[in-house]
Amino acid sequence: MFNRTLQTSPVVKTIPANRTVTFSIHNSSWSVVYEGTSTYFTPTQGITAGALQPSVTKQNGYANREMRLFETQIQTSKVMKVLPLHTPVVSSVYNSSWSIVYDGSATYYTPTAWITPGAPPVQPPTTTTPEPTKVQGYANRNINLFGQTLQSSPILLVLPQYSAVTYSKHNSSWSEVHIGSKTYYTPTSWLTAGTAPSAPVAQPQGKVFTNTPGDALNVRSTASASSAILGKLAHGTQVDHYGLTNGFYKIKYNGRDGFISAAFTMATKPSVSSGAVIVLDAGHGGTDPGAVSGSLYEKTVVLDVTKRAEAYLRSKYDYQVRLTRSTDVYLTLDQRVQIAKNLRGDLFVSFHANAATSSAAKGIETFYSSSSAHSARSRVLATNIQSNLVSTMSGMTNRGVKTANYYVIRYNTMPSALVELGFISSPQDIIHLRSDASRQRMAEAIAEGIAQYVRAYH
Repeated sequence: MFNRTLQTSPVVKTIPANRTVTFSIHNSSWSVVYEGTSTYFTPTQGITAGALQPSVTKQNGYANREMRLFETQIQTSKVMKVLPLHTPVVSSVYNSSWSIVYDGSATYYTPTAWITPGAPPVQPPTTTTPEPTKVQGYANRNINLFGQTLQSSPILLVLPQYSAVTYSKHNSSWSEVHIGSKTYYTPTSWLTAGTAPSAPVAQPQGKVFTNTPGDALNVRSTASASSAILGKLAHGTQVDHYGLTNGFYKIKYNGRDGFISAAFTMATKPSVSSGAVIVLDAGHGGTDPGAVSGSLYEKTVVLDVTKRAEAYLRSKYDYQVRLTRSTDVYLTLDQRVQIAKNLRGDLFVSFHANAATSSAAKGIETFYSSSSAHSARSRVLATNIQSNLVSTMSGMTNRGVKTANYYVIRYNTMPSALVELGFISSPQDIIHLRSDASRQRMAEAIAEGIAQYVRAYH
């Protein structure tokens, strides 16, 4: 039940089926439900006028087809169970189109037309069913393999286009795909009998440069940091890539497919200038959006500002700048710290946007850890960044420099700061977070704060 005549409004209360209620018609679609001195709104179609029937008549029957049992009386609701043809069932009529099916203490819903009253037909004596004819063919597209003949069921395996498969017909629309001792289901239209044509030669999708100053980048056998190492690429090596998978670029290495971590690459050739190595960390990413306001994600805002700061530091100061992530990938907090260590960074800055339950919270703040081994220099770095940001973004509130033991600044082995660019939940701050011009100003202010620190200590 709702407090307004909108199904998108909060649900105030839920009344179980078959509970007696007092109501009146509100309009053509909605009714008012009375409980004591309280009133609620609910769609009229969920109420049946008259007295509650004293009992439910259950009857024995059987499934006259492969029967899906649903969570609610809507075929778009979740399929809870699938019963084979001729399975005996106990049911009762729910309404003109639907029945309730009883399975122990559980109840489900299914269309009444799928149930035939009485005992299932007597099956003919069991005879040896001939083994389905197995066909050798191939996937004519990237195909999903399911555990049921339902495309809404979980995908158990994905085969690339042109994969050779052994399959047999299951029904008019589906085939069984046999892989070892396991059987999966896929639409027959996704399969073609015969030998697969030669797959077209993949074309590079772009170029990247390895970014591991003083170290080499592992080339792995699959898009996983735990897979076998095929070899190594020196810092600054240019490679053609064939797309991004799970945070790894696919490349060609010694005549075979290899994968390199995108976190250790960049679009332009790394700087070879001497001096401090600056590590910039765009918070969140991939499956972790961070704070969200409508279509605006924290992970997107901070990656954009981080890249702008990187470009500014390179173009104006020719500094060595490294990013923990340059694409929309997910990294754990420990991975971010390890990347900074592996890159032999001299300082670390993590970019974030804030959020609060109150829209009144607003402003810029920068953190450092008083518990780290580099707390003194971290405080200088955070102070420089906050001072430059506040003077540049004069329309935003100065929340000051603060201490906190956030993982990426507490456990880093270099002076570190974490900057909050404003509150995504604030009507005032979000204007700046959405604006390209404001993002550029923020990036330049942070970069100048970093440059001020580098001039003092390097």
